[in-house]
Amino acid sequence: MHYILGIIPLATVNIWHAYLLLSYRGDSRTDTISEHAAQDLPTLKLHRLFHITMSVCLTVFAVSCLILNRSLILPAMVLIAGAVFDIVEVMTLNKETSHHPFEAGPHQITSWLMALSYLIYGILITRAAGLPLWVTNIVWISFLVILFISIMCRFKRFWIAQMFYFALLALIVITAHINLLAA
Repeated sequence: MHYILGIIPLATVNIWHAYLLLSYRGDSRTDTISEHAAQDLPTLKLHRLFHITMSVCLTVFAVSCLILNRSLILPAMVLIAGAVFDIVEVMTLNKETSHHPFEAGPHQITSWLMALSYLIYGILITRAAGLPLWVTNIVWISFLVILFISIMCRFKRFWIAQMFYFALLALIVITAHINLLAA
């Protein structure tokens, strides 16, 4: 039962982000998912609710499944760190937030720490789940390739890179979680 808490949040957040992008009502497409979320207060509140709820679910999963059932302490701690950064990141987001990825504001710093935590978790959990090494390599290589392309494009339409990477990472992590469940 607790394994569902390691699957549903990953799918739900990506569906929410896709909805945000598809339903955007602004004059022109913005460059980050966060900009779409901060477009108005009701959307921002819903965005926060999604991220906080999903982070709590991932934390419960980390404790109940990874630590108590599998003794996977390091992956669990990294996942919990990612969830905490996710909550802080979403709570520091507001309409006035600068969204340039390399600005040193609280939102950007915690966003990168969240992304790094989930990246490391993806690497650790694919190894723990016994997935082939090439799957683990996809996690970090795709991140570097997408980051390089984003830098070359000066982070224009960065939401495409964000959406692609987090959907890919979620798919890989869900596969790892299912593999752990089957073991």
